[in-house]
Amino acid sequence: MGDGVVVSVRCHSGYTYAQRPLQVLFDGEWHDIVKILNEWRTPQGKTFQVVCENDQELILQYIEQTEEWMKQ
Repeated sequence: MGDGVVVSVRCHSGYTYAQRPLQVLFDGEWHDIVKILNEWRTPQGKTFQVVCENDQELILQYIEQTEEWMKQ
């Protein structure tokens, strides 16, 4: 994936961390994630294509090595 911006993400975690993102913080506000369009795994970690409450589509990637979320 390309360069991204580090963001804060609240997620559902069951038997593993970062099973499903629920909210993402950007532009100083928490945005609810209303739909997950796709999810896949890269060598860096889990990646999700999501739709936020404001209809904005985002690609969120959890980088396992640094334990950071990136917004693409």
